Amino acid sequence: MENLLEVDSLATDMGQFHILTGVSFTVPEHQITVLLGRNGAGKTTTLCTLMGYLPPRSGQVRLRGESLQGGYPHGGLPVRVWGMCQRTPTFLPI
Repeated sequence: MENLLEVDSLATDMGQFHILTGVSFTVPEHQITVLLGRNGAGKTTTLCTLMGYLPPRSGQVRLRGESLQGGYPHGGLPVRVWGMCQRTPTFLPI
């Protein structure tokens, strides 16, 4: 089975802080992949970097085998490739 997405040694900075260092994973074609981790582990930063919202400092990202080194088409990965759900706090009146 081919990989839809390959991430190899991705690193991202925010100002002087190294937020991601050495992130590597693959997303197989035709499978659901979940990125799980504790608060502050870098899940959102990883996905924002893949979308092109944050510039990667180093690393390689390949979509269906094609390097995205030269930039992301349409500013980021195609929307149909992935989705991101954030848990939103809900406050109920007491």
